[in-house]
This record gives sequence, C-alpha cells and structure tokens, in this order.
Amino acid sequence: MRAALRRYWPSPDATEPLSVASARVLTVFCVLGGLSCLAVNIINMHFLPDYAFEIITGTALSLLVLAGPYLINGRPHYQLRMRFVGITFVAFLGLLSLLNGELVNVNNLGLVPAVLTFCLVLGVMDGLMIALFSIGVYTATYFITRSGGDASLSLDTLYAGLVLSQVFVFLSAGFFRASMMTAVAAVEAEKLKAEQANQAKSHFLANMSHEIRTPLNGVLGMTAVLALSRLDDRQRKAVEVIRTSGDHLLSTLNDILDLAKIDAGQMDVETVEFTLGEVSEQIESLYAPQAEEASLSFSLRYENGVSAQSLRIGDPTRLSQIVHNLVSNAIKFTRKGGVRLIFSQDDATDELILRVRDTGCGMTPSQLDRVFMPFTQADASTSREYGGTGLGLSIVKRLLEIMKGRIDVESEPDIGTLFTVHLPFRSANTQDSHAAIRNDRVCDGLIPKGLKVLVVDDCETNQAVAAGLLRACDVDVVLADSGEAALIQSQTHDFDLVLLDIRMPGRDGVQVFGDMKAARQQDDRTMPPVIAMTANIMAHQVEGYIEAGFCDTLAKPLRQDVLMQAVSDALTEQSAAMRARSA
Repeated sequence: MRAALRRYWPSPDATEPLSVASARVLTVFCVLGGLSCLAVNIINMHFLPDYAFEIITGTALSLLVLAGPYLINGRPHYQLRMRFVGITFVAFLGLLSLLNGELVNVNNLGLVPAVLTFCLVLGVMDGLMIALFSIGVYTATYFITRSGGDASLSLDTLYAGLVLSQVFVFLSAGFFRASMMTAVAAVEAEKLKAEQANQAKSHFLANMSHEIRTPLNGVLGMTAVLALSRLDDRQRKAVEVIRTSGDHLLSTLNDILDLAKIDAGQMDVETVEFTLGEVSEQIESLYAPQAEEASLSFSLRYENGVSAQSLRIGDPTRLSQIVHNLVSNAIKFTRKGGVRLIFSQDDATDELILRVRDTGCGMTPSQLDRVFMPFTQADASTSREYGGTGLGLSIVKRLLEIMKGRIDVESEPDIGTLFTVHLPFRSANTQDSHAAIRNDRVCDGLIPKGLKVLVVDDCETNQAVAAGLLRACDVDVVLADSGEAALIQSQTHDFDLVLLDIRMPGRDGVQVFGDMKAARQQDDRTMPPVIAMTANIMAHQVEGYIEAGFCDTLAKPLRQDVLMQAVSDALTEQSAAMRARSA
C-alpha cells in the first residue's frame, strides 16, 4: 500500500527535485482528469440501457487515466512511458468517438488535462507533439463520422474548439513549467552555493589547523623534551605553566575542528570492545590532581554491577571526550565542595549511564535552555571569570546524537549541577574478550632496542621535537630537512621506520613517499613502514594518506605516548605482513 502511494506522491528528493515535481504534476492532472470523466459517467448511469457502450468505455478510460501515475512514476524509461501513454490516450479518445459514431461525447473531457499534463511534465516539444496528434486524430474522426451522416458539428467549429483550447492549455502549461524550472534552478543554485561555502570552510579549517599546530608542536614538543631533563623546582614549574597553556590552546583548536567535523558529517565513530577502566582511570589520574590543587574533592564510583573491569562495546575515544568535557567543566565552575563521577548501567536496556555531579555555581532555568548552544555560556561574565569558549557541552550533545545517546541536566543556582549521560554501549561477553593492559612507562615493552628511524621535516623545530621524544626512548634518529635529503638517506641507509612530514616545499610528503617506494622497488629492497606526521588532519586528508600507503597518521603537536604507540603498531603490522608472505 505504501509503495503504491509513493508512486502517486513521491517523497521530496533534494537530488532530483524536477523529477519529483514532474511526477506530482502527472498525478494531479491524471487524478483530476480521471475523476472528472468518472463523475460524468456516474451521473449518466441512468442512461445505461440506451448508451451502454459509451458509458462503459468512458468508465474504463477514466480508470486508465487514474492508473496512469502508478504505471509511470518511479519506473524505468519515464519519458518513453509518458509518450507512449499520451499517444495511446489521444488515439483511444479518437477511436471511442469513431465507435460511438459522434465526435462530441463526455469521454473527450479528458483531452484538455492530458495535453496540459504532457506540456508540464515532458516539456514544449512533447506537449506540441501531443497537441498536433490530437488535432490530426479529431480531424480524421470528423471526416469519418461526417461520411456516416453526423453533420452536427462543422469543421470550423471543431478547429476553433481544438486550437483555442489547446493554445490556452499549451501557453498555461508552458508558463507553469517555466516557473517550476526557475524554482528548481534557484534551489540548485542555493545548494551549489552551500556546497562551495562548506568546501571553503573545510579548506580554511585545514589551513588554520596546519598553521596553528605547526608552531604549537614546537612549543609542546620542546616542553616535553625539556621536562625530561634535570630541572630545579622553579624551572619545572615554569615548564608546567608552558605545557598547561599549550594544552589549553590545543584543546580549543580541537574543539573548533570537532565542531566543524560534526557539522560536515565527518565525525567518525568506531565500535570496539574496551574496559571502563581505560577511560575512568585516565580521567581520575588527570583531574584528581587538578581538583586537589583547587581544594576540591574528586571521587570516582561504580554502581549497579559496573566496575573498572566491565567490558563495553562502543567508542572509548568519544566516551573519553565526553567525560573530559563534563568533568573539566565541573571542576572549572566549582569553588568549594567537590566533583563526583559515577558509572552505572540500566538493567532493562543495558545502557551505560554516567553521571557528573558538582557543587558549583549552578544554573538558572533560562541558562539551562542555552547550555548546549555552541559559543554560548551562562552569561557574559562567565567567560571573563572562568574562561573557555562555550564549545564543550555543544560537542558533547552532538556526539551523543551521533551515537544515539542522550544527555539530561539538572541544576540549581549556588547548589550545583548534575549531568546524566545515557549511551547505548552494551556489555560485552567476557568469555570472548581480552582487556587491554596499559603500561605506565611510555617506552617499556613497546619498541625494540636499537631502533633506527628517519625523521623528515623541513622545520627544524619539528625535527628537534620528534628527535627528542624518540631519543628519550633510546631510538637512533637520522634527520632530513627535505624530500631530496630523505631520498638520499633512504638509498644509502636502512631504516626500521620513517616519520614523514606531509606539507613541505617542493615535493610534498605523499610525493616523497612515492619516490622512496619506487627507488626501493628498483633496488629490490624492502620498504620500511612510513607514518605521516602532519598538522593536516581533516578526515578526508587522513583517508588520502592511508590510500597513498602510509601505515598511520600522527597529528601535530606530537605526544610521546601516542608517538611510541604508533611506532610500535607500525612495526607489529610489518612483522605480521612479513610472516604472512613467508608462509
């Protein structure tokens, strides 16, 4: 039933607005013409004994017209079907007139909507073809019926009626079709403009990300390297201030990019098994010291059968992002008391539930109405007193919408706020799962001793950052400041792994990677795994790196734990591939 209704009235389709409009126009005029003819035949039903043939054929023609949209709309060869049905319809009208022995009868009422429909749906040429064909059919019918003794209608009257009515219909249909085409063209133009604006925004964000991340990589990277050296308390405190400020700037940049990705529909969500402890313990280790510094309490609790070892299926990265935003907000807006993070579950639906409760300043009902709006905070004084961009909760809300979750908030001024998040992260089967074990030390157990890595980057600061983080784990590092230098090093030395910057003057990282691979193949030497090291990390860019053959992508600024994990994963994948080839 629903399929039949869709034939008569197709749903709106932004990609084919003209096709949908044409199908609906066909339905309107077929229904009007069919019902008009059917009504006349029903009214004349009391003449059935005397005019049985006329009324029966008229009713059949009416039902055929009513079935037209079902036979044509949404089927292959739409225009060919329309032409065939139109010509058949006009010929059928002429045949009925001939069989009835008279030119003027109630069945011919369907001619005007038929011509109008074809002018609207198929355009000027097809409409003109149907109009001329109908005139020819009726002229032939006129002479045949006239020879049979029917002289009730003169040829002049016939032509006057046909031509005048069809000229009126033809011009009216042309006007409406032109209006419809103009409206469709306007919609297409607005769609194109929106796509161009979205592309411009993506291009701007990609450039902005690169231009900010590149110097920020130097700041945070060298700060991490400096923190590994021997410092007195005053120096270490200064380094910590630099690191904290850089992390705040990086967090703001990531928030803006995340919001842009969500708006563009490019935010990826994965489905993997993970333990809640992977997320909760990281949150606790990060925010418990911050709460203690602010003289606040911080507690992590598990309720209703949930524990740190509980296995769930979902996206731990997005869960961590959500909890980070909620807990950091709670600490930021709390001056006394504390913050509590609770993990629980709904026994009926197996949903994961997390609650973040604070004893902070709270919010009024009017402030709650706009709490999830981007770039919006409680009032103008909030940003001055507490800082922030007003993006965190907006991102949380949109991430939950993507993952089919929801968030509720309760708050009272000067008492506190409670955020409750429901996520469809169902429990995993513990018999078929293995929890990941994390090592507190970044280097231990991740990479083999005596590893030799080529770092390719045109920026000396970025070279120093990568080299410092790698050498802290006893990695032998060779530096190259251009694609040409990298190619020479690759030809003269064997490396276990290559870290390759993407955006370099001359030949970019993707081209340099192709040159290195071609040279290695020519010399019949194995190509080491290559990791892209870049500030260009928009979703479509990362996909391009993977398609080009890079085994992974590292976003600048580099973090030592992420860097070493990526190196370890790349070496593991290469070893597995080599074993598979030898087998």
